[in-house]
Amino acid sequence: MAPTCHNRSVDTETLENIVWDKVKQLLNDPTQLQAEYDRRLRGVDNEEQKNLVPLEKEGRRTRNALDRLLDSYVEGLVEKAEFEPRSKVLRQRLVQLEAQERQLREAAVVEQEIRFLVGQFQVFAEKVRTGLETADFETKQGLIRTMVKRVEIGETETNIVFRVNTRPPPEGGGPDFLHHCPRRWRDGG
Repeated sequence: MAPTCHNRSVDTETLENIVWDKVKQLLNDPTQLQAEYDRRLRGVDNEEQKNLVPLEKEGRRTRNALDRLLDSYVEGLVEKAEFEPRSKVLRQRLVQLEAQERQLREAAVVEQEIRFLVGQFQVFAEKVRTGLETADFETKQGLIRTMVKRVEIGETETNIVFRVNTRPPPEGGGPDFLHHCPRRWRDGG
């Protein structure tokens, strides 16, 4: 016996209208995207920068301790049996500190990229906003494919998950630019 699907059917016209309304809403007010990223990043960037300074300081102290230990060993003040375990501990600590520093720096780069992308989205939204109300089916589909990553349909609500493309729109791009663009633009990839 074949399994039965218990999902309710979806009125595609209603769903398309919901998605298009959300796309228009975001294009008409791109500050929503900025507000969402600000909400997610609130406090993170300041905390990370506060944590980076002590990490850098601790890294310098650990490097200096390792240098002093090596100098002591070379000068014969520390025996090999004492040098090796202490050296191993300091090197492990240095690797941990460097990994934490790298992680914080990468997070700062990601935040900068997000802020850049939000700015690019605002430029994109400004270019396409004028033709939203008169957009034909093909243009609507192109914008939806460019902007929407997926549509999640639940029992009581529909959630539209947007993507932020890492490439800026082509120069002179407006509402009709999509059918002249490479496939990666139309498909959002």
